[in-house]
Amino acid sequence: MELPGSALWERRPLYFTDEEAKKLKSLARKYVNADKQIVDSKKKMAKLEQRISELDEYIRNANAEMNHWHREYTSLWNEVKDFIGAIRKFPARLREFVAELFRPEREAAQQREQEQIRQPQAQQRTMKKSYGLEI
Repeated sequence: MELPGSALWERRPLYFTDEEAKKLKSLARKYVNADKQIVDSKKKMAKLEQRISELDEYIRNANAEMNHWHREYTSLWNEVKDFIGAIRKFPARLREFVAELFRPEREAAQQREQEQIRQPQAQQRTMKKSYGLEI
């Protein structure tokens, strides 16, 4: 048996049938296309890896913000939970307290309403006097 590269090995031209040549061409085309697809796939993977790292950073920031707002909510809740509990336990007493608290405003509103009612009555009296009608 003679090995390629030995002095005894002769180079002979290779002959292909048309079918074999077509098969070799199609395989070469597939290789070129596969090579392009590999390059494209690597580019897509690099983009996806970049996107994944961006999303990881976004998640880390969101978690940090969530922890911040959870601490804020907890501190606010600790400040008002006793008041909320009192509201739930004593609605009647609370209603009285709020009514007492806003009494000056309510009285002023009632006074305005009474003045609006009295004003048309006073106008009617002046009209009756001006026409000489009895009041």
